[in-house]
Amino acid sequence: MRTKGLSEVVEEYVHRYYSHTGEFAENVYDLFLAELEKPLIKETLLFTQGNRKKTAEILGLNKNTLLSKMRKYDLDCNYDPSVGIKPKRKSVIK
Repeated sequence: MRTKGLSEVVEEYVHRYYSHTGEFAENVYDLFLAELEKPLIKETLLFTQGNRKKTAEILGLNKNTLLSKMRKYDLDCNYDPSVGIKPKRKSVIK
């Protein structure tokens, strides 16, 4: 059995998305990029065991761009082999 390629999976998802919404949506491009980008970064961080430099190299990103995207998606975190990537605790100002 042949495994579907990424483009086929994305195409099916986009088709289902438009079939279910039934109307014109705005900012769909940004929505789909965010839906793809966050797990791509997260899984690459897991693959590199949290090595940000290696993750940036694999993804073809500048390290500062990677760090910015990690903050954007709340992936500004540390790697823990027992749980993988876990979000950094946010400080609470009282």
